Amino acid sequence: MILFLDFDGVLHPVRQKHETQDMHLRRLFCCEEALSRVLDPYPDLRIILSTDWRYDYSLPYLVGLLPFLGPRVIGTTTRRPVSFSNRRYEFIAKVVARDEIKDWLALDDDVMGWPERESHRLVACDSYLALGEPGKLQEVADRLRDLQASIATGGSA
Repeated sequence: MILFLDFDGVLHPVRQKHETQDMHLRRLFCCEEALSRVLDPYPDLRIILSTDWRYDYSLPYLVGLLPFLGPRVIGTTTRRPVSFSNRRYEFIAKVVARDEIKDWLALDDDVMGWPERESHRLVACDSYLALGEPGKLQEVADRLRDLQASIATGGSA
């Protein structure tokens, strides 16, 4: 299984809608450890970073930012825009096609241009709350469980 992972708006809020008393939701990568725990039942799951941070930083640097998830990271989506729209789904689709990935899920707050036929592969995060949104980590867990069940029965997600 592959997880395409964004940073801003997923592993931490991209901006604050309202001033929050919860200092936890003000830190970069504040949701990383919690996501790591959700991924624990899937030791073979690997991560491909789809974050815009890939434009400015090397893969080793990005992996170093993720003490809990870093060991699962195997690469990034393409570093160059594949079209004028520059939407995240296009980068993911290119990697999926190139590497013939069948079993995958994406965590992202950029849902523009995401096709309806692939909506079951996306856990859309609220940019203001990231994975700190109530119930969002459970949604990730449920989607991974469903993906694993589909693989076990010989289906493809």
